[in-house]
Formats: sequence, structure tokens, C-alpha cells
Amino acid sequence: MKRDRTLRFVAVFWFCLFVPSFLVSLGATSISEALDNTNLIWTTKGESAWSGQTDIYNFDGDSARSGVVNGYPQSSVLSTTIIGPGLLSFDWTVFPAYGFLRIYVNDIIRTNFPTGDWQRIALDLQTGTNKIEWRLSDNSNTVGFVDHVIYASGPVLPTIILAPSNIVESTEGCIRLSAAPFGTRPFNYHWQHNGTNISYGEQSFFDPPGQSLFYLTISNIRESDGGNYRLLVANSVGTNFSSETAVNVIAAPSLAMSLNTPSWIWRNDCYSASWHGQTNISHDGISSAESGATFKDFSNNANASLSTVIVGPGILKFWWKMTGLHYRSDKVQFLIDSLPAVELIEEQPWEQQVIELKQGEQKLSWIHQNQSVDSNQVARAWLDQIEFIPGGIAPHDIVGPINTDATLGRLVKLSASLVSRN
Repeated sequence: MKRDRTLRFVAVFWFCLFVPSFLVSLGATSISEALDNTNLIWTTKGESAWSGQTDIYNFDGDSARSGVVNGYPQSSVLSTTIIGPGLLSFDWTVFPAYGFLRIYVNDIIRTNFPTGDWQRIALDLQTGTNKIEWRLSDNSNTVGFVDHVIYASGPVLPTIILAPSNIVESTEGCIRLSAAPFGTRPFNYHWQHNGTNISYGEQSFFDPPGQSLFYLTISNIRESDGGNYRLLVANSVGTNFSSETAVNVIAAPSLAMSLNTPSWIWRNDCYSASWHGQTNISHDGISSAESGATFKDFSNNANASLSTVIVGPGILKFWWKMTGLHYRSDKVQFLIDSLPAVELIEEQPWEQQVIELKQGEQKLSWIHQNQSVDSNQVARAWLDQIEFIPGGIAPHDIVGPINTDATLGRLVKLSASLVSRN
């Protein structure tokens, strides 16, 4: 069935591109019927109009389809006016997936279609007149679709549309859950673990304006942190829950032992992935720390960051490597007090770094940045055998560069290390 819908989708897309709009009558229906809402007054404007059709839909056999725009600033706009307060919900999609379909409330963008197949979204509308517009604007011959529009007026029970996904994480890693509630504000909320309130978490107001996102971050996780998590949200109407998220915590070798630093305190900085101890790949043949799969989506920072604090002066040594490089921006950085000191930007075997640290307390961080948008093409990084030699800077040797063959006009990379004499 999904393959059949995809084939029909492609056929209709090319039909829209090459057949004049006045000939598109087969399978036509009114916009209000296509949107499953005859209570609202619908209008369309722009260089290319929206229309009802029965070829591509997500609900009840029809949907509204945008016109085709052929370059900025052309647009195809579907609009209505709603008196709030209330909750507006609808299904939408675009083809191709990288098109720009956005919804505006009173000329302020609330959100844009992210990517993928049909998705349902809900927007809470405030008291007064709300001008609603779905605007398609793109230079890639994109077609937008909207379906199953529902408006519930008056104070509305919270609805949690964006719920967190199931998570698998290793001990000492971190988990970060997020959920977006919609409905009549203000909200009261609690995160729950296995049905018990555990934390208020964080509340963030962000673009799109007027929408809130609730976070729960748990660092240095233990096996006991595994289980089911959900968000409870209440307002003047009542209480509702998000769907549950299953968190599976896997026991892993400690970071301190994996990095040969048994007395050091390590911290995962809770971005979109974590570092964890493992025994499959290492420089010393025993264990090392591996960065998590920093799968990039468009709402998260695609970093795995590991840090510790040390008191200088002294010499710091460590081994690292990276594999699976896919983009120029894929890299591993070593930072001292948030300032980059050295970085690994090539897929290569284990390499040792020797760094001179100044006097005083310093935060050391290893950050793996992976810009892949495909979870099957993530780069991996490893860190091993960290050693710190405290005290004044000892006499040292300069190791490298080694003799290198070069081709005229080509870039040559030379490197040298400062190594203290033990």
C-alpha cells in the first residue's frame, strides 16, 4: 500500500508540473471538502492556487494540493481566519521532501514542514482573530498537501504532539528527552519515570513563537535510570500525558578505566550523543572510550562531548582516531577551557597528541561533530590512554616531521609533536 501511494504521488507531481491548471479537473473536489472542514472559509492566492484533489491524501480520500511555484518570490497560499482561543490541528506533507511549506499565524511563522511522509501537527491559537496561512515558496517545483483540518474552540486540553523516541544508552552517558505540548496555556507539568514524578525539567520558549518545549536531561546515567518516561501536562481544562518513551541502559566499562585514568572524574556534556567505555576497539588492546552515533536531525546539536578538569602545569598525552568520515565538517576537537587546541579531521589510524598545559585549573573537552543526516553513515571516534605528567615542563624532544614525497602543486601536510623526556 505504501509503495502504491508513493507511485501515485510521483505521477501526480509530474502531472502538476506539465499540465496547465485549467485542465486539472480529474478527481477535483472543493477545498473545504478536501480539508474535511466546511465550517471555515477558505481562500487561496499567489501565483499558483491551491485546489482539492483525490489522488494524494492521508485521511478520507482527498486533500488540498498547492499550486506549483517556479522560483522565489513566487508563492502558493492557502488561508482562513479563526477566532481563538482554541486548538488547530492538521496533516501535511511536501514533495520533494526538501520543499518550503510553512504555516503562519497573523503573519508570524509558527513552524515549517520538517521532512518525511505525512505528519500531524497542532497549534494553540490565542484569544482574538487569528489569520492562518499555509505558504509554499520554493524554487524546486515543490508541491504541498494539507489534509484533515480540525479546530476545537475554547480552552483546550493539552495535547503532546512531539513525544520523545525510544533510547538505548550506556552507563555514564546521558539522555535528553523533549516534548512539545499544545493547548490552552499556562501549563503545569511534570516528567515521570515509571509513573512517578521525578523532575520539572527545563522549559524553553523558542521559534516558532508561542510554542514551548519541555526537556528532561539526566547525566551520568545508571542502570536504575532505565525504564519508561512520559510527560504530564495540565491546564485549566484537565491533564494529559505524552506517550511513553522506553530507555534501555546498557552496562559499559567505566570511562575512567577505559581511558587509563582511574582517579579522574569524567562528564558527558549531554548534547545529542554520549561517549562510553567499550572493549571492541582500543589502542592498548584493553578498552577505550567511543563516541556515540551523533545522528544529526535539524533540531539538535550533532555533538558528543566528553570533559574533565585538571590542574596544570604539565604535559597531557592521549591517543585518538576516527572512522566513517562523510563530510568535511566531520571532526573531533580537543579544547582547553572551550578554546580549540587541536583537531582530527581525517579518517586515519591511531594518532598520539602531546599537549602542554599551563598553570591552574583547566577544563579539557573532546567533542565529536558529525554532520551526517543518515543514521547508517555516522562517523565514529575513539579516545584512549590519556596520561598527564604534572609539574614544570620537562626537557623535550621534537618528533617529526618525517620525509614525505610530494607532487608539484598539491597540498602537503607536515606534523610534529613536542614530547617530554620521562
